[in-house]
Amino acid sequence: MGAHSRRCCEILRSSGLGEVDPARYEEEFRRAWIKYSERGVGGDGEFYSEVLKGLGLPPRPDLAPALRGAYMGSLSLYWDSAEALKALRGRYRLGLITNGISPWCKAILEEFSLLEYFDSITISSDVGCRKPCRRIYEVALGSIGARAEESLFVSDEYEEDLIPAMGVGMRVCLLDRDGGPGPGPVPRARDLLEAIALVERGVA
Repeated sequence: MGAHSRRCCEILRSSGLGEVDPARYEEEFRRAWIKYSERGVGGDGEFYSEVLKGLGLPPRPDLAPALRGAYMGSLSLYWDSAEALKALRGRYRLGLITNGISPWCKAILEEFSLLEYFDSITISSDVGCRKPCRRIYEVALGSIGARAEESLFVSDEYEEDLIPAMGVGMRVCLLDRDGGPGPGPVPRARDLLEAIALVERGVA
């Protein structure tokens, strides 16, 4: 997010809106993201007007394409993402649960050619609540036609993602890319390919 925030502050400065602290921009971006990931957003102009409002700046809908472009350009995939999805497709029903804004999340998945891998995509702005809300898991399970006890949820967020997943009866695996101390007694994998191996061995 650092490079994204700095680039957006450069856009604001070059557009005559003065100096903005990148850390402050990041804070307001996250605040707007959380707000709209629970109830949707009318469009990029509305989203960025919310960000600028939080910064004490006037709305500038004309800057939305450049600001969003800076965000999209800052994103990248982990090396194992596409490889793991290719290995799983056709063998399991694959679902995605994410806290986000539906048009943005779908654009990101399209940008990285990942949409085709998922049988179900559940986005918080479509459901009206964010993880750890129990309902978003129930909606996801219903959309993919799976029972909780036969489903595995993989995430690198223990408190926000895995605890509520276990609360609805799902099996879980912690994606621990840094190899730090485990936050709880759950199966752990250093990458998605290791998570697949745990599933194959019946560990997760």
